[in-house]
Amino acid sequence: MRAGSITSAPSGWFRKPALVALAGIALAVPAEADGWRAAPLFGADVRSLAFDPSHVDRVLAGTSAGQVYESLDSGRSWQPAGDRVAFPGWVVSDLVFDEGREGRVWAALWSLWGSDGSVAVSEDGGRSWSESRMGLPAKQVYDLDVVPDLQGALYAATRDGVWGSTDDGMSWRHLTDQVPEMGKVTSLLVDPFDPAIVYAGSWRRAYRSDDRGSSWRGIFEGMVLDSEVFALAPGPEGEGDLWASTCGWVYHGRDRGRRWQRHSAGLTERRTPSLAVLPSGRLLAGTVAGVFASDDRGGSWKRRGSRVAVNALAHNPRRPEIVLHGSEGAGVWRSTDGGDSFGHSSSGIVGLRVTDVVAGSDGVSISVRDSEGRDGVHHLRAPGLTPSARDELPGVLDLATDGDRLFAGTKSGLWQRTDGEWRRVAELGEQRVAGVSATAGWLVAHDRETVLVQHDGATHTTILRGPVTQALSWRGDVWIVDGDRLLRWNLGASEEVAAPDSVRRLFASPEALVVDTKRGPYRFDGANGWRPSTIEAGRLLETGSRALPTLALGRDGTATLHDARGRERVSLVLPVPWREVSAVLLDGSRLHLATTGYGLLWSQLVTLADDPDPQSLPRLSSW
Repeated sequence: MRAGSITSAPSGWFRKPALVALAGIALAVPAEADGWRAAPLFGADVRSLAFDPSHVDRVLAGTSAGQVYESLDSGRSWQPAGDRVAFPGWVVSDLVFDEGREGRVWAALWSLWGSDGSVAVSEDGGRSWSESRMGLPAKQVYDLDVVPDLQGALYAATRDGVWGSTDDGMSWRHLTDQVPEMGKVTSLLVDPFDPAIVYAGSWRRAYRSDDRGSSWRGIFEGMVLDSEVFALAPGPEGEGDLWASTCGWVYHGRDRGRRWQRHSAGLTERRTPSLAVLPSGRLLAGTVAGVFASDDRGGSWKRRGSRVAVNALAHNPRRPEIVLHGSEGAGVWRSTDGGDSFGHSSSGIVGLRVTDVVAGSDGVSISVRDSEGRDGVHHLRAPGLTPSARDELPGVLDLATDGDRLFAGTKSGLWQRTDGEWRRVAELGEQRVAGVSATAGWLVAHDRETVLVQHDGATHTTILRGPVTQALSWRGDVWIVDGDRLLRWNLGASEEVAAPDSVRRLFASPEALVVDTKRGPYRFDGANGWRPSTIEAGRLLETGSRALPTLALGRDGTATLHDARGRERVSLVLPVPWREVSAVLLDGSRLHLATTGYGLLWSQLVTLADDPDPQSLPRLSSW
């Protein structure tokens, strides 16, 4: 976006004036010029797709992490359309080209962490953006549609109904304020045969206006109540023919929606977020369990491709055999046969959800979460952190290593990897293991009520009140956060320790135990009780480094590395919103950030030659 555009973004990201602008802010995006590189693991949570009507093979993809990617070869490969992160903290829920204005494209946005929403416009095909929401309430915007016969006119589907603009988004008017039962509107369609008619899919059923949004009436016949309408599309049978995908299968509408018929035969999953009607008449329904196709007007459906959750569908208007779908976490999938088959096609899209990162023998291991087969543990080689292997271990919640062995807490138990093979640790069974810690001969793991400890060849388990949210070893004891209690446990005996406040997270360094509480962090060295720490942060993360064991994430987009005594040693600007950092690893001279929408980012560090501390400390080479 242009400087000074979106100023009502989610709190905790756009704090400093320099970070209010979304375009041209080098330190706010993971670009190589900033010292940050992204590991070449491709995929993302893709929410929107749009082909450029002025360029036959150009297509845009919007993600849940605020990225806008472009492809110049109909989805075979991708690159950022402009800034690496066009809308930090926003979900790009829809992208719409204005066919009457070459280069103009609209974006519907909603906040990742709150109820805010916005509309943005680009005049250069999505390479730069400016806000367009004067008078539009700060509510989620889910869908947009342009009015083809009235230049400057468009509609926005929001959490607060339908809004309209007739002056290129410079001002907006609430069009459904007299129809409060419409409530949340998630889909829009301007009738291709009569632009005065507009359809709106609400959180319960469908509505229609015959006078450009001035008045509305429900078009309910045949549509089950509480059928949220996710997508609307004109049908292949000409004027008045409609299709709708809902939370309860797919509907065919006749006579401009006056009558609906539900179709579900063969649709093994009812929730259908996306829909496409191809020129051949083939129907494609994107469900939360894959794409389904129908060649008999919805009479029957067959699955095509993977079972990945499908957020968006689009086909090349001039080459309709090319169909793309955007998935939940697994990037873009591409078909060259009109939707008969799909293959993963996300090269260049760096947006995987990385939940954890730990040091490996020749690189790092990370856990990735998506809705397809890439969910598992990836092993990446140094120096370029290129993928060397992937272990299909779904539902990974936490990783830990003691140097020789790699452990994974998963939704189906605790797993140990030795010599390239994963084996389940039998003592915790197949229950959800949310946390695991491995240090200096100790293995500590926990599910909701059970803590498992392995030390000196012996295994111990203890049952607690729960919910257990963390457990780790420090100075020969196991420290456990059990509900609202902090416990110290040793060989089966436990005692409650009075903490200064409710404990959110524990951190262990050689010198002290640190607890992150609602009132900030406190240090405990075993002799002097709890003392407030000087660290100020929205959140603390362990780095895995003995020299700099803690990274403090600031709500203003900054971060600081702290030494074992809690002293601030390195300051930096985060390349992504602080809430998006899920884990951090400082391995030698490399700082790695695991993120929940930007993949794995890393930066090389150099040594501070003139540091007064006898222990040399790193700093970021480019800052």
